[in-house]
Parts: sequence; structure tokens; C-alpha cells
Amino acid sequence: MVPAKPAKQARSPKATKKIPQKPPVTDSWEHWHQLPNDPDLFAAGVEIGARVTPQLRRRPQLRIAFKTGGKEATVECVRLAMYPGPLGSFPLAEELARSPAHRPVKLPAEEHFFALNSYVAGIAEIGIGGMFALAWEAGSLPVGFNTVMQSQILRALLHVAPAAAINLYLWVSDKESQVDADSRREPVLVGSVKRNLDQILSKNTTLPPEVLARLAWDESRNIRRLVANHHNTPPEVLARLAGDADVNVRLNIAGNKHASRETLTCLTGDGEQNAYVQERARETLEGQKKNLEEEPKDAPRKRSVSS
Repeated sequence: MVPAKPAKQARSPKATKKIPQKPPVTDSWEHWHQLPNDPDLFAAGVEIGARVTPQLRRRPQLRIAFKTGGKEATVECVRLAMYPGPLGSFPLAEELARSPAHRPVKLPAEEHFFALNSYVAGIAEIGIGGMFALAWEAGSLPVGFNTVMQSQILRALLHVAPAAAINLYLWVSDKESQVDADSRREPVLVGSVKRNLDQILSKNTTLPPEVLARLAWDESRNIRRLVANHHNTPPEVLARLAGDADVNVRLNIAGNKHASRETLTCLTGDGEQNAYVQERARETLEGQKKNLEEEPKDAPRKRSVSS
């Protein structure tokens, strides 16, 4: 008798890892405010907004946002402190700066939004320029509209509306240039912003001529070099910068095809020690001459008009 074959045992299905599904995160809360007390920003259509984005098992993300013309830049608010006591017992700023680290504020996201939006509405009512002026008078601030906040706001504004924000940048730059070396105030604002300004000058091809004309007076050699290289810099500004003490400023003007023939001719005699400037100016002049010869005779010639 042939023994029956043992029945095959059904294989147990492989245990599959259960990936926990994240619950959907609520959309951001945000509200926008106009800036009527900042004429340049208001004319450019810049708005300031409060934005709170809930995050799973983490505190909400708090942002102050700026937008105009399809561009947007944000400023991160690291901490939010709320004080429930009477105004007379309000703690010192130093203690308020330390308190959130020891006693973190745990609030629903909508409460964070209410607090942040109130803060942003206050900035809009006073005006960005007004806030900078008040902060400058107050000196070093550990919390609130402190140096870190000012630096981020200035960089954000230069990103979304450089032409409108340039007056604020120049105001800050002028203030910091007047700081006494023995003063406790450190001129850190402009230094932290200049890197962003460098990027704007090198990448933004639509900067208005009047903005470049203002920046041509900047004390930073790198800023002046970038202005000298920009194709929107007015010819009369290039003519003035042709006498700059920095050889690289003059070298960039020598290669700028929008410089006038008079300016380039002047640079061809820049001195034996700057042969590179001379040679580049000659090359640019030759290029201008060649383009002029190739231009159709019936085509209207462009003339640069100095104001």
C-alpha cells in the first residue's frame, strides 16, 4: 500500500509592514495687510502677512511673509511668547527672552495665528520704516523687532521689491556708518544683508537704473563692482565710476557695452599698471564700432540721453 502523500501546508502570507498613515495636516492660516505708512512699499504693492502652518507632533511653523507681483519671501519666527499678566508686572526683556526656553508656550495652532497676526497688524499700522526707527532708538533688543528680525525683514523686502526697499537699506546703511567705534551698538545689520544684495545685483536683470545709481555710492567695493557690470546702470553713472579707486570697478566698466564711447576712450589710457583695463576698454570699443557698422542704415539709431 502506497502511503498517501502528506498534504501541502498552505504558506502563511508574509507579514507586511504597516506604515502608519499621517493624519492630514490642516492648511495654513494666513492673513495679509497693506503697508500704507511705507509709501515706497505701498506703491510697489508690497503686502505683509501672518502665516501659521500646523505640523504633526511639532509646534506650528510661524512665518511673517511679504509678497508682491508674484514674488514672496518669508521671515521665520522662532519663538512666540504670550504674557497673560497685567502690563504693570510685565517682565524685563532679558527675562522674557529666556522664559520660552524654560516654559515653552503650548497653544493650539489657531491661537498662535491670532497672536502672530496681531503682531503683524501692529507692524503694518506703524510701518516697516517706523519699526526700524523705533528699534534703532531702543538699541539692542533681545526679543521682538530685534537685529535678527530686522535683518531677515530687510533681506525679504530686497528679494520681493528691491527698488522699493532700497531706501530702507540705504537708511540703515547710513545709520550704521555713523556708529561710534566705542558704542555698544554693533553695525551688524548691513553686513548680514550685503550678501543678499550681492546676489540681487548679480542675478536680477530688471533692477531700475535709479536703484543702481543709488548703489553706485555704496562703500562696499563689491557692490560698486556689480553696479559697474550691470547692463541697466546709466551711462552717466558708469562715467563717474570710471574714476573709482578700485581697479576691478574700472575693469567692469571697461567691459560694459552700455558705457559711452567717451568713458571707454578715457579708460584706454588708464595707466601702464592697469593694462587689463586698457585692453578690455579697447575690445569693448571695437565691439561697439562693429555693431554700429552692421546696423542697417535705415534702422533708427539708439542714443543714450544723460539726465
